[in-house]
Parts: sequence; structure tokens; C-alpha cells
Amino acid sequence: MSQSLEADSKYMSAHKPMAISSITSPPFPNISLPRAKHSAFRPTHSLLDRSPPPLLSASSPESMSSSVCSSPPLSLQERRQRNKAASAKYRQKKNQQHGDMRNIISHLTEENALLNRKVDELRRDNEMMRATCDQLRGRIVASKMLKRMMKTESGDTSRTKRRRVSGHGAQDHSSHDGQSEENDDDL
Repeated sequence: MSQSLEADSKYMSAHKPMAISSITSPPFPNISLPRAKHSAFRPTHSLLDRSPPPLLSASSPESMSSSVCSSPPLSLQERRQRNKAASAKYRQKKNQQHGDMRNIISHLTEENALLNRKVDELRRDNEMMRATCDQLRGRIVASKMLKRMMKTESGDTSRTKRRRVSGHGAQDHSSHDGQSEENDDDL
């Protein structure tokens, strides 16, 4: 029985994995595998007591696959140790990710505060510019109104003089003054 297991492990380590169709028939007709007495079918309690410590570093993937295939199941203590190591590795990775996220959050918070300060500053600048524009618009409107008043006053005095001189000319001149007033409104 041990000879057939050795032959199996030598065969597995020496050859590459085969396709499913080639596994259905034995590769060598002269080798026979024992059926129910294979070591994998032994009760697990006897294997737990005699199991060797696990090999943590394998020299190549082929030797690792052959050792996995031929190695007995791990003991409860070994499984606990591996589970503890995996849990510690997971916790470390999780803590690293949390730390990275905290750094990103603090960086984004600082950037957000800076952008909010810039927005507030731009709003103040915008309000000041609007106030300045409103003042300038008021001055422009006031100057237009002043010009109209001056034109109407000067037009009134000239119209009265023209009316005295000629009756129809004053009407033509006043319609011309109305057009210039409309042009001033476009400014």
C-alpha cells in the first residue's frame, strides 16, 4: 500500500495536471490503486495525533501541490494557529485601510474648508462689484436725467425764441430734440 502511495506522489510531482478525459482511464495499466484502504479514508482522530508540523515555505509550486495532496489534515491546534495568523493579517490590512481613509478624509476636509473660504471671498468680491455697478448705473442715469433736463430747458428757451420768429420751425426742431433724447436713453 505504501508503495502505491509513493508511486502516486512521484507521478503527481513529476507530471503536469491532465485533462479530465485522460483521468478516466489509468495512465499506466500496470499500476493499480487500492480503493478503500487509501490513507485519506482513515479516521481523522488517528491522523490528528501523528501529524507533522506544516511546512510554511515551499521551494516550488510543484512541491507545494504534492505536499498538499499527500499531507494529512491539519490538527486542531495548527488550524487555530493558521486562523489566528490569517485574522491578524486581515485586522492589519483593515486597520491600514481605515488609516488610509482617515488620511484621505482629513485631506479632503482641509481642501473643502479652503474652497469654502475661497467661495466666501468670491461672494464678497461679487457683492462689492454689484454695489459698484449699481452706483455707476445710478450716476449714469442721473447724468442722463441732468442732460435731458438741460436740453429741455435750453430747448424751451430756444423754442420760445423760435416760435416768436417762425411758427412752424419750432415744431420741427422740437421733434428733432425728442430723437436726440431717445438716443441718450440707449447709453
